[in-house]
Parts: sequence; structure tokens; C-alpha cells
Amino acid sequence: MYLECLLSQKDFKEINEFLASLDEEMKKQTEIKKIIKKLRIIEESKKYGSIDKLIEKHKKDPQNIKIILEISEYYFSEGDYESSFSTLINNYYKNKEKIKKKLVEFFEALGNEHEATKTYRKKLSSLMFS
Repeated sequence: MYLECLLSQKDFKEINEFLASLDEEMKKQTEIKKIIKKLRIIEESKKYGSIDKLIEKHKKDPQNIKIILEISEYYFSEGDYESSFSTLINNYYKNKEKIKKKLVEFFEALGNEHEATKTYRKKLSSLMFS
């Protein structure tokens, strides 16, 4: 819970120091693994710039899966899971494997009990089996 609070405050320095102090066994715990995944997604999304720039790039090249993934990561890192997941679901047929992989990564970062995971896992299943 402490790490989730730090994450919501974007106190990356404190999170990294805390994680560095954990032994390898602690880092294998589900909750810690989720935080590590979220942190990696957030850190990765920082290099994309603003959402406005990403959307502008997407308008110029709407088939570019890399830009779509960057947009979804940006939204995810901001805690806007609805926009993140719907961006991926709405572009599923442009590259099924990459979209599915990114969705699974997000599901793992949020955990199975998160409402967004439950909702969008169902939507992904229906797309995969329709």
C-alpha cells in the first residue's frame, strides 16, 4: 500500500530506494511484482512527451501500432485505465499479437481483482473468439 501511495504521488526516487532495499524473495511477492511492472510502464511512458503530441502523431499515421501502444502506455501511466484499455481494444485488429501482449502486461500490473482488468479481459476474450 505504501508503494501504491508513492506511485500515485509519482515519488519515483523513494519507490526505487524502497525496492532496492528489498531482498530477492520479497521482490517475488505478487504485490511487489505489480508495483515493479507499473513503475516500468510509467518510466517508459515518460519519454513519449505529451499526450497531445502522441495523438497528433497518431492522426498522421493511424495504422502505426507503435504510436497506439505509446498512447495506451501514456494513459496507463496517468491512471486513466479506461482510455488506455479502450485505445488497445479499439485497435485490436491492427496488430492482434502486440495489442494482446500489451493488454496482458497491463492486466498483470493491475492484478486480477482490479475492475479494469476484469472488464477488459472479457472484452479481449470476446474479440479473440469472435
